[in-house]
Amino acid sequence: MRQRSTIFNSGSSHDDVIQNLSATNFKLVAPSWEQRFSIENKYTIPIPTPLQYIRQLRIQSKRSYNDVDPIFPFDFTTGLNIYVLPKNTVNDDDDSEFFNELSSVVKAVVNLDINASEWTNSVNSLYYYSSQPAQLQPQSPWLGHTSIQDYDSTFDLVYNADESLKQVILRQLVTNVTEVEYDLKLGEYKEIGLFLNDVKVSQTKDDVVLSGLRVILDGQSEPQDQVGDKNIHKTLFHLKPRHRYLPGSVSSTIAPQGLHPVLSTTVSTENDLASTINHEIIGVDEDVEVCNSYYYLNLNKSLIFDEYQNVPLNTTLLVNNGVSNLELPEYKIDQWGSELLFQINRGNEAYEDASSPARFGLNLTLHSRYQLPNNSDTAAPFTQIITPQPQFFIACKVKEGHLLNKSPFDSKRLNFLGNNYESYFQNDTVFYHFNELGSINHLSVDIPHGTTTFDRVNSITTFTIIIGIGIIFWAILQKLTRPRATTAINQKSKTE
Repeated sequence: MRQRSTIFNSGSSHDDVIQNLSATNFKLVAPSWEQRFSIENKYTIPIPTPLQYIRQLRIQSKRSYNDVDPIFPFDFTTGLNIYVLPKNTVNDDDDSEFFNELSSVVKAVVNLDINASEWTNSVNSLYYYSSQPAQLQPQSPWLGHTSIQDYDSTFDLVYNADESLKQVILRQLVTNVTEVEYDLKLGEYKEIGLFLNDVKVSQTKDDVVLSGLRVILDGQSEPQDQVGDKNIHKTLFHLKPRHRYLPGSVSSTIAPQGLHPVLSTTVSTENDLASTINHEIIGVDEDVEVCNSYYYLNLNKSLIFDEYQNVPLNTTLLVNNGVSNLELPEYKIDQWGSELLFQINRGNEAYEDASSPARFGLNLTLHSRYQLPNNSDTAAPFTQIITPQPQFFIACKVKEGHLLNKSPFDSKRLNFLGNNYESYFQNDTVFYHFNELGSINHLSVDIPHGTTTFDRVNSITTFTIIIGIGIIFWAILQKLTRPRATTAINQKSKTE
């Protein structure tokens, strides 16, 4: 197994950070509580044989919206996101074998059972989402290494079918680290990098310079406890980040309005958002050519978006994947819900040309599905629905886009599959996000439901059926007795 751990020091110096450095051990302590480490652990793990029915698989899990870092991009929706592409995309001959293999892999990696009916179609794959992040199973046959110990970490696992490689790549993000230590282990190759952002060389978002050192623990033999030139390398390299961050805040709420809740998102920035195309909000990033604003969300199946009535003014609906039936109740749908992407057009009336801070607001009217009645008289008369926060971002086409995936941390470097909205943009696109997000991971809204008990419903139904049957028998009886009375009258008339 190969492990590459990159430690980002948010401070301005590496002084007093390294506590021990030898050919067998590397120990670091953060300079202060305010300047803790962010770490990306990347594992390249061999597997015995490639999968038979799966061409590509990507499992992404994120604990919190706060798990973001300017160096390590993990900018997908909080929760569990799984994308899979089968080898057979022509017909359905091996659907059963494909879903059985997929189910066994997901069970082994994140200990989750997913039925075939729970997958929805994405742009180029099948997609599954859950609002709950997953826990890795380090001892599973797919991982099987004790070095992977942070069960609750934010992670991104990628598998590409390749007979020559036979491996999976796992990236983990661990934030707010105050102390970390790495030891030599036979049979495992470890490369640990300690870097900080060298602002003296570059001060723009499109050219980030990292300076520091790399320590190699090759795991081949037990060396003497000393430092050698082969183990330590001073390093400086440039990054062209795909995900970049701007000062400003994004907050969203859902206002209950009976069966038609309203999702509202507000963006506050230091500059006028309407001037995005003129690069005023982007700053001095010289590689930017053309920009647009976008609004992306994963919508719970209990919340319905009607593309024929509820597209916000001056926006264009680009993506509407997932559940399309607007009539079914919530308990008749297996999939999570819908995936939506809007482009916000220039001149949107929600833009306010006021002085700093500039503000932007978008209101999305939704509908709610009928919920399963609760079988308790004491229960609240509503069901609480959880849905992820929407994501507002600015996407820009840049010059020399081929340089983006040269970064060892690029989110498209390993796989073009998945990563939420990224899959809908070309490779020469960068994304600008705002630093401050809402304090909660998900939004919630209460949807009314029936509160009577099932026993009462059954009793009323049975009583109603009995009355109905009685009415039917009474009508039949009337029908049968009426002809006899008429015949008797006719015979009496003939006799007279």
